[in-house]
Amino acid sequence: MPDIIYILPADSGPVGGVKVQLQHVRMLRQAGFSAEAYALANFHDWYDAGFPVTIFGQQTHWIRPGSIVVFPETELPRLKQTADWPDIWRIIFCQNHYLANSGGLARRDRYGIHGVFSCSAIISTYLEAHFGLGHVPVVPNAIDRGVFGAAGTKRPGSIAYMPRKYSNAVGWLRDNVPEAAAWNWLPLHNLSQTEVASELGQAEVFLALSYREGFGLPPLEAMASDCIVAGFHGDGGREYATSDNGFWHDEDDFIGVAGSLKRAVAVAGNRDAEWAQMIQAGRRTADAYSMSAMNTVLIDYWRRQITALGCSVADYMA
Repeated sequence: MPDIIYILPADSGPVGGVKVQLQHVRMLRQAGFSAEAYALANFHDWYDAGFPVTIFGQQTHWIRPGSIVVFPETELPRLKQTADWPDIWRIIFCQNHYLANSGGLARRDRYGIHGVFSCSAIISTYLEAHFGLGHVPVVPNAIDRGVFGAAGTKRPGSIAYMPRKYSNAVGWLRDNVPEAAAWNWLPLHNLSQTEVASELGQAEVFLALSYREGFGLPPLEAMASDCIVAGFHGDGGREYATSDNGFWHDEDDFIGVAGSLKRAVAVAGNRDAEWAQMIQAGRRTADAYSMSAMNTVLIDYWRRQITALGCSVADYMA
């Protein structure tokens, strides 16, 4: 029986892209598909996927004939390894168009790529134009509202942020926004999804340090957690960023972000009508990215993709 196999990236730490891949596999399995996720030995289980992740070298088989293997846009080693295998299908799932040139998309003829899909319209539009691809389907990201939501009480004077990107901005902002300097700054780094959700649920403000993103999940997770959001949209965040749900800025606009962080701190502290309107707008934005919508589009995509390859959907059911 062939499988649908998602290959996790070499860096499979607690980042949104890996979580999305695992969500896909879980949804496919729940829908009855034979789906798996493969990772390198450095993978650690920071996300409760609900199924075992297979580690390369520990599996009883490598890839069954007829399997559809989904590679991240940055993957090359395993693409090279399987390039001459005539009995598998290769699909690229692109979650960041800024990284698309580093992997198999730029070499798709050499490695026999049979399809491409993405997680946002911004990514697909870029791929279609830059690589001359036809229609690139979008399977939208989702916020798990069973995990992300406001805590019973907020921690007064708290600013959460993720220092993995734009880490140099944090010290500068603390030095240049005296209104925020006295607040409790909460770095969210190398935490499980449950831990991140807990911290966001208690934080009053979320400083978005998005940088060259394909989408950017953390600001949406912060909106779902009733945080006032201020910072960088990271380009990919333009899909959901509005003046109603946050204070947003283009890349490297540190001066603008400083002013917006000052305003966000004031709004969070006042808890007036402006605060209520922004919190409600954030909730509506997060709710638009539901798990059920993601599931519906994902299953439809895979049924269509399997059929387009000339295969039978029934062959990929567990």
